[in-house]
Amino acid sequence: MTHRPARQILEVLADEVADLASVAQSIEHAVFAIGLDKPLGVHGSNLQRIDFLFQHLEDVAFVLKAMAPLFDDEHTLDTEFLSRAVRLDYIRRRLRADGERHEKSLNSGHIDLF
Repeated sequence: MTHRPARQILEVLADEVADLASVAQSIEHAVFAIGLDKPLGVHGSNLQRIDFLFQHLEDVAFVLKAMAPLFDDEHTLDTEFLSRAVRLDYIRRRLRADGERHEKSLNSGHIDLF
């Protein structure tokens, strides 16, 4: 059984959720940039849902980041248990502390299909 401070796990999760919020915001901007918000394009309620997603992910990231310092290093979580709860190997590695943050640019042109 491998344990890691809860503070560190919350920080990892906050970073990942913040990245997802950024992706949602990029999608929203792209929709406007290519004119899909016009008639016959994306319905207005769908645009609101994209904005809703961005704002909620951003808030969750802030809450996780704010919670992290509330735990000292004695409060640990079983990373093997947590790793079994997720599907992506990248998240498993991040939870176990043997994975660096994914630094590939979303604009690099590289596409990972899974």
